[in-house]
Amino acid sequence: MTDMQTPAGGEFRDGAQSPLIPRPPARGEQHSPVDATDDIRSRPVGPEGRAFARWWALVLNGRHDWGSLDISPTRHGVTRYRLVVFPPGIDMVERRLLRAWRAWPTWGAVLWLVSQIVLDAALSPGAAFATSTVAYLASGLFLLARVAELRSRVRTLSVVCIAGYADERSAAMFVELKSLVAALGVADYQRDRGQSSPADHESTWWQVYDRLGQNRLGPATC
Repeated sequence: MTDMQTPAGGEFRDGAQSPLIPRPPARGEQHSPVDATDDIRSRPVGPEGRAFARWWALVLNGRHDWGSLDISPTRHGVTRYRLVVFPPGIDMVERRLLRAWRAWPTWGAVLWLVSQIVLDAALSPGAAFATSTVAYLASGLFLLARVAELRSRVRTLSVVCIAGYADERSAAMFVELKSLVAALGVADYQRDRGQSSPADHESTWWQVYDRLGQNRLGPATC
């Protein structure tokens, strides 16, 4: 197809159509279909865009399919470990809902604060406070309704370690926690490098999940 030029007067030469309306192909002339988004997709994404995409994927999906390991060092030699294992077989949407529910105290508070700032300019202080609070509570209730059944199936193991304090039961639970985390880490490593199949990865996930189900002990201090 030839390029169409527009003179200074604004009219197209030789009755050419507006570039917004493609002319029908001439007899014998063939064009492959072009997706309107091809131009956008073909544009290179800068480092900032790639970094944001990685960060957003991490926020939505977390580092691990199976759950998370939270390590919280505090003062006076106290470190808290919490292993959270999701029920195997759940899909990506369910994992995201569970992660959103667990992080709700943080992002819900941010939502409340942002709503308060935005609405304060348009509403009275009392109305802005009420609207922000309703949005905060509604988001939490919505997530609670979506994950009510899933929450009961999530299994955890919590251990608090205090430097200089020894307890045989708690020390054994800490060894168990490290063993479970190591098994999950090896499964992730092998799957990500093609050394094992997704089914093998989920099999290890099931084994860890079952071992947590057998351990009915509550949080321990070692």
